Amino acid sequence: MKFPESFFNSNWRIFWGLTILSGLVLLPGTWSPSQLTRGDVTKFILPIVLDMHVTGDWLTPHLYGHVDFTKPPLFHWLGALCFKIFSVSFFSARLPALLCTWWMILMTYAFGRLLDISRERSALGAILLLGSSAILIYCRQPLLEAPLSVGLMLGVYGLAAACLRNQPLWLYLAAAGFAASAMVKWIVGPLSFGLFMIIWLSWSGQWRKLRDMKGHFAAAASLAIAATAAWPVWMMRLHGDDLYWTVYKEIFAERFKVPTGVAIYLAHSLFLGLPWILLIFAGLFQIRRLPREQGKFFGSWLAAVFLPVLVISSRTSRYTVPAMPVIFLAVAALWQAGDRWWRRALQATAWCCVLAVPFAVAVCWRLKLLSLPFCGLELLTAAAGAYFLYKEKLYHASVFVSLAYMVYVGPAYAGLRLYEIPKEVIGAIGQRPAGRFKDTPYTATLAYIPLYLKDQPPRFYFDRRANGQEGNFDEAMQQDALILLSEMEMPLLEEFLAGRNLSYTIFRTWQAPSYKSLMSLKWKAFVSGDLSRLHREFYLVGDFKSKR
Repeated sequence: MKFPESFFNSNWRIFWGLTILSGLVLLPGTWSPSQLTRGDVTKFILPIVLDMHVTGDWLTPHLYGHVDFTKPPLFHWLGALCFKIFSVSFFSARLPALLCTWWMILMTYAFGRLLDISRERSALGAILLLGSSAILIYCRQPLLEAPLSVGLMLGVYGLAAACLRNQPLWLYLAAAGFAASAMVKWIVGPLSFGLFMIIWLSWSGQWRKLRDMKGHFAAAASLAIAATAAWPVWMMRLHGDDLYWTVYKEIFAERFKVPTGVAIYLAHSLFLGLPWILLIFAGLFQIRRLPREQGKFFGSWLAAVFLPVLVISSRTSRYTVPAMPVIFLAVAALWQAGDRWWRRALQATAWCCVLAVPFAVAVCWRLKLLSLPFCGLELLTAAAGAYFLYKEKLYHASVFVSLAYMVYVGPAYAGLRLYEIPKEVIGAIGQRPAGRFKDTPYTATLAYIPLYLKDQPPRFYFDRRANGQEGNFDEAMQQDALILLSEMEMPLLEEFLAGRNLSYTIFRTWQAPSYKSLMSLKWKAFVSGDLSRLHREFYLVGDFKSKR
């Protein structure tokens, strides 16, 4: 593998190179609502962030007017800060996650250097991570995976640097990372950090060095506990019952509610490694080539991430995201040019790119999601990536594959216009209270409406999903609230109002594509080139009156 050696003469050059490449990959399409696709965005994050921005109450999270402690508030505070500085927009909603993702990329390089991996290979690991599905699925939108990973990485880096460099002041960075991970996702980050500390210190023998830093360790641990406990203790004083039952439900009840098999979880997690899955398998066959200390570090990290997931029953692929930096760093460290395992993996990956990318471009072109220049750019970058993969120039290939992802995920998803709400619908809402009926699909979800209305969002009254009950329908009627519905939910509304002798008015109707459409419908849309086959009807209803 031949690298452009002049580029790697300075850490600063690598920093700016990774920063520019990260911007090229992460930023396209971030202004479009089509990128906000995951349920947690509208269930636990955006509504709380918007409430903080509008009310100015950053201390207590509120979800649709109710105190909610499902997630700690650190990421919500970052989102509210971005809204305050940059105004309310889809880009501002994503900015905290984008910054955390950028920091993940830089931290991956920093970990490589800490473990005495060369600059070239450390940068390669960072770029492989940037061009993976893990980043594009979970880290380009306001979700907790990127900030959780950053908090965990900061904690682990501080602990490892203190031991490997014999500099105890790094322990305070470990304390900050521990507290940050706890304030992002409750027990998940601290549990993984604690497991890593126990496994790595015991396995590598670094606990002896930590023993000589017991003063700094005690001070850092005290600061970590104080920073982690300050906000929950204050909330216990103000909302003790709400906090107790929410945390109990989140930690215990929800984690064991919907069992997911380990095999299914691992299969889903493999998709986060696309398109580098074959390289990961090749690395597994040569894991013994890693220097002993690097192997112990990587093994401890993977165990700390995966062991807690295997204990719970409600497993999902997003729990794998914190493990991806170390996986790609290990791949970069193990890579051997000319080795038959790596040659076969790279050539097979190249052929997969040659076969898959033209099909994806054809779909986008057929559905008019990509213009001709973007189609050409996508094919060129993918072809360059496949060429360098076949020639076993992994560094160059990773750059071009990342850029190919940029074109497809950015402009193509923005062109899909999956979750856009027409201006006339927003105008009809105005400043009237609005709500949703039961579990309205993402296209019509209220979480996006305030992003259109900027700093004048409507008030929310009617929300059966958030309350877990029937919702305060009487209050919605008294406030002349509007309700958003999909075509599948109109019968639910009719059933709900049947015994109340109420009528309603449909103020606006509109159509939007649904990503949950059947595969047969998606195929017909591709064959016909007509995206309207995926459209679903939506309604804005209100003006509830008694029937005479």
